[in-house]
Amino acid sequence: SYSLSLNDSFSGELTLGIRPEMLSFSDSGIEGKVKVVEPMGREVLYLVSCGMGDLRILCSTNAVEHEVGDTVFVTFSTESSLIFDSKTEKRLEGVKATLAEKAVKEPQQTNTPN
Repeated sequence: SYSLSLNDSFSGELTLGIRPEMLSFSDSGIEGKVKVVEPMGREVLYLVSCGMGDLRILCSTNAVEHEVGDTVFVTFSTESSLIFDSKTEKRLEGVKATLAEKAVKEPQQTNTPN
């Protein structure tokens, strides 16, 4: 499970929106598995399944960096988050989200015999 920290207070249900080009692969973050890899010329679109649902990540490179079945970690910058009131579907201007510290997963270390 993942939780978000907001830079403002709000009561009620929220919806987090992040554009596919604002998501990126990293060494820690939201853990998921690559379901689809779609090279699109100068970009590659990935579909990653995680505990939050399916995420689309658009990378501006023509090199495929991950394959179907790979375990990956996805993150986003605070500035790229869009927060909406789930009831009214209106964007909450100025409200930004970041992954809470406890929610960020680090990859597990595995010991391999030499």
